[in-house]
Amino acid sequence: MASLFAPKNSVALLLVGEDEEAYPNSVIKVRGLHRCFEGRSRLYVVGVDWRSLGGFRKKYYTLLLCILKSFLTAIKIILGRHKVVYISYPGYFVAFFLCLCPRVFRPVLVLDYFLSIYDTVVVDRELVSSRFLQKIIKAFDRCLLLNARLAVVDTAENADYYAALFGVSPGKFIISNLAISSVKLVEPRCQAAPNERFQCLFVGTMVPLQGVQVIVEASRILSNLDQQVQFLVVGDGQDGHWLNDAPSNVSWRSSWANSLQLAEYMSEADLCLGIFGSGNKAARVWPLKNYMYMAAGKAFLTVDSPCARTILGEADVMGQYLVPAGDPEALAARILALKNNPKLVNSMEMASRRIYDTQMQNQHSISALYAELNKYLDS
Repeated sequence: MASLFAPKNSVALLLVGEDEEAYPNSVIKVRGLHRCFEGRSRLYVVGVDWRSLGGFRKKYYTLLLCILKSFLTAIKIILGRHKVVYISYPGYFVAFFLCLCPRVFRPVLVLDYFLSIYDTVVVDRELVSSRFLQKIIKAFDRCLLLNARLAVVDTAENADYYAALFGVSPGKFIISNLAISSVKLVEPRCQAAPNERFQCLFVGTMVPLQGVQVIVEASRILSNLDQQVQFLVVGDGQDGHWLNDAPSNVSWRSSWANSLQLAEYMSEADLCLGIFGSGNKAARVWPLKNYMYMAAGKAFLTVDSPCARTILGEADVMGQYLVPAGDPEALAARILALKNNPKLVNSMEMASRRIYDTQMQNQHSISALYAELNKYLDS
């Protein structure tokens, strides 16, 4: 039986579920940190199967179960006398219960702030209309950030935005690229001739930042210009209704795909599609699928934003990958131009993988996080 108390100067690492398909960034980083600490860390898992949710009653039951398990896990972490705790997304309930404990009794809190609940459900998706509930959700987010020693976010733009939104110090945030499951490198394919089929792939949960309407309108424009341009759309969500009257050059698979299926879809695609929304959130995120496209060595298009320019970096690359936000005409024109320029598509494929290898591999993020956590162990 494991001892209740952890080794001196140890780190607690928290996961909510161990399903890499559901939370690749969290699972991969926590497992990587666990290996790095070599016996100086203890793994805690709140076992909740979010993907099995059915009707309202089951969702309500699962939420209550998660809250209870989170409370018990927070107690275990406190009793373990760890010096530092790393809370991966979506472990916000555990983080909240730790916040209720006096600072003298709790470990240093490092929070993976993958997304803000308030920004997601209130600001971006507009799912909560009650002003009272909006204030409660915002207070919950702010409580987490005020009590965390460090909050880990994926872009500098998100760090600046959250600091202003919740009134916390910008110095509280550190930047860490997302970690992704292993993606098979796709060999640069022999691109189809201009008079042959050209497949565009869109994958994602259909929320406002994705710009689903932009993609549908671009497909409509292209259906009148070049019938060889085809779209495969994989996913569902809030904005899925835009696909109900999509033109015939769009195929929609609403069921979610696992990583093996996504790899197959990517291998068959000539061009992949990122996000194209015109909202604030689309301008400050680099979605997980863009990491996957780059790791697989795929050509892709995504919204032109300060965040995208920071990540892509090279001026010659920026002109190839980026299109204006919320502009279906520009997206359609760019797709058609790439269809007619196979050599440019191949150069984009090679550039994608080069940027991923040099800047964005999982180990880069894990090593940087390990160094940050070690600072508190050594202090």
